[in-house]
Amino acid sequence: MKNFKFNVILFILYLGFISIGIPDQILGVAWPSMRQDFTKPIEAAGIIVSTITIFTILSSFLSPFFIKKFKTNTILTFSTFLIIIALTGFTIAPNWIILLLFCIPMGLGAGTVDASLNNYASKNFDARNLNWLHASWGIGATIGPMIMTFALTFNSWKFGYILISCLLFIFYLTFIFTKNLWIEEKEEHTQKEKEKTVNLKEVLKLKPILSMLFFFLYAALEVGVGLWGATVLIESRNFSPLASGTLITAYWASLTVGRFLTGVIANKFKTDNIITTGLALGLFGMILFCTHNFILNAIALMIFGLGISGLFPCMMSIGSKRFGETFDILCGFQVGFASIGVCTLPSLIGVIINKTNLEFLPLIIILTTILMLAIDYKLKKKENVQS
Repeated sequence: MKNFKFNVILFILYLGFISIGIPDQILGVAWPSMRQDFTKPIEAAGIIVSTITIFTILSSFLSPFFIKKFKTNTILTFSTFLIIIALTGFTIAPNWIILLLFCIPMGLGAGTVDASLNNYASKNFDARNLNWLHASWGIGATIGPMIMTFALTFNSWKFGYILISCLLFIFYLTFIFTKNLWIEEKEEHTQKEKEKTVNLKEVLKLKPILSMLFFFLYAALEVGVGLWGATVLIESRNFSPLASGTLITAYWASLTVGRFLTGVIANKFKTDNIITTGLALGLFGMILFCTHNFILNAIALMIFGLGISGLFPCMMSIGSKRFGETFDILCGFQVGFASIGVCTLPSLIGVIINKTNLEFLPLIIILTTILMLAIDYKLKKKENVQS
């Protein structure tokens, strides 16, 4: 019976990570059409992202309170419900202000469920399973743009949001019907929380700060390409919306495949080496993206996606080794700073490329990747000194 419950919980976790990913990356594909309906400039997409992410940050940092009070399934179910409300609201919003108001439940739902699922997964699964769980997020991040690209063939971004809302409602019903199977998980988790002592001073040391900075930059790097990639391809390189949407979908698909592949090799190679190799591969892919050839752009985005695919789950997995008990606190902070990265840097990138040149996007991503390589080097250097 315990094995049955464990397998069901693992299956629901996979669905949970998929449900997080589905709405996350659809704006980048929908925005060229959405901004025409709302008569907004290119960089206004950053306002939507920032509004959602501000409330994502708020709910992420409050997540330890909710994790103590509620079962993971309860958080997952209620958060999914909030996201469904937000996506449905996007389709009926009569003006820009109302659209931004519906960003609030989107952010509140996304932040709480992201932090709670990552917290649970990092404590209960190894690097292999953590990569595969995050690959499930990648499946969602691939499905979302794919659905939106399909809807745009009917010249209706609203139809895309409706389809995604319906799909998440099916997930919502599944979470409700399996809620009673999470009783044992809740009891074990609550006992661990009672035994845990929080020491914020440990989080303010150099290594934890560098780790949080890594997550801050990674989230901005990943979302920056997904959000602005289609705009660059359409408005600077004159590719069709369908072709550009297909390339962005391929980017998220490669990120998903990369996480499955990383999971396969995760127990055969050192996790920190996987992180360094992934950054180097991502750097090469983004350099290749500087070309204006459609085929090379497709290859570049897939290489970039494969390269960065394992960074988030591997950094989560190696956290308990690097930080020990401090990781219980740091995990939520890392998710929070990842959200801060999404909130700030993509918007800044949008302003920069709109005021200067859309082709500055790959240069910005290249510089960000180099900075992350430097942080990775410092983290490994400190480990070698301490070992």
